[in-house]
Amino acid sequence: MKKVYPVFLLILGFQMQAQWDSCGVSNGLSNPNIQTIDAFIVHQGRLFAHNTSTGLLYSDNDGNTWLPTNSTFNGAATLLFEADGKLFASTSINGVLGGYQYYSSDNGATWNIDTAGMPRSALNASFPASVIKAEQLGDYIFYQFNIPNAFQWRHKDSSIYHIDSYANINALSGWTIENDTLWGLLNGDIQYLTQAKSTFSPIQGNDLPILASSHIQKSGALMFIGGLDANLDWTLYRSANYGLNWDTVQLQGILGIGAFGLRRGINKLHFQDNVLWLGPQSKGQGSRGEIFYSNDNGSSWNIDSLNLPIDQFGTNAVRVFQGSGNYMFAAMNFKDVYRKAIGNVGLNEKLMSDVSIYPNPSSGLIKVQSSWSIKTLRVFNAQGQLIRETSKPLISLAGEKPAYYQIEVIGNKGERAYTKLLLIP
Repeated sequence: MKKVYPVFLLILGFQMQAQWDSCGVSNGLSNPNIQTIDAFIVHQGRLFAHNTSTGLLYSDNDGNTWLPTNSTFNGAATLLFEADGKLFASTSINGVLGGYQYYSSDNGATWNIDTAGMPRSALNASFPASVIKAEQLGDYIFYQFNIPNAFQWRHKDSSIYHIDSYANINALSGWTIENDTLWGLLNGDIQYLTQAKSTFSPIQGNDLPILASSHIQKSGALMFIGGLDANLDWTLYRSANYGLNWDTVQLQGILGIGAFGLRRGINKLHFQDNVLWLGPQSKGQGSRGEIFYSNDNGSSWNIDSLNLPIDQFGTNAVRVFQGSGNYMFAAMNFKDVYRKAIGNVGLNEKLMSDVSIYPNPSSGLIKVQSSWSIKTLRVFNAQGQLIRETSKPLISLAGEKPAYYQIEVIGNKGERAYTKLLLIP
């Protein structure tokens, strides 16, 4: 396998007017800091979000308003997924790591229990096992449960589950289904199958040095894996030819240290419309949430954090990415569901394109230059705290610790832009 280790570049440009905005799901929560957004999905154009206090909510206007459904789930719906044109909900019962499965054939209006034949919880056989992930391949649904023999098949019209011995024995650690083909990482090899319950076929010579991964994204010949390398550093592995050859992009340098002083990892990876989205794990208590995205398959990254919530307990991270219509949605397991407009560039955004900042990196005086008049210049640290503010296009960073910082620029007419990263070496 030919490996290329490209230099990891950070885009030091400006975020456009489109930003992440709260969809207001947490407005019904008495304490959004500890009450989770359990599950989120866009199904047939309708948004669904579940939390234990308000139950399953839906929105038909891109998250502007939310209404309750008639769901009567036993437990919290911790996973929503689609199969056979239906919307499925898998629940969890506190303390037993098991739950129930339901489905709706009418876009969430009514629900049917669907537990016949399900494998049982390893901790309490009175409950079915909880579903971690499920996707459809042909007439079958491929399940990953939270039990030994986690990987099982079920025909969409049957209640019989079939254990996939090969996937279980060979420690399938990440998988995705695209165009009636299942692609998975088994003992460091990318393998695939095109028919349910059949034999996986390895791609010769790929033998990736990945210790662990559950993050695989695929689009045509492109494939991305976010995983741990031999040094336990988070690395992006990518292939442009169906997994035959790979190169790597080191991510640990910008992920840095997270909650509890541990290396910060990847919580979610998503590829859609030629944009690679990355949801990192929490930075720790008091930090602001972050979302990374790349327009060049991971060679360079932008970071969004302003307007995302403060993580008071060091537990918040993106649970689901999903694009729908003109928006990308990011459901954070605490706080809320957020949305960002994509694909459209307005006049105000075009005004931002001529803003520049230099020198960068810098530990001294920095200057912001633009064709439009600057009213306010602000600097934020990695926790989202304001540390500098001036009405001049010059500001000193002398005395600040080595780290990445963010810049906010406000024009006299209200134009606003954010640098993705400004480095103090």
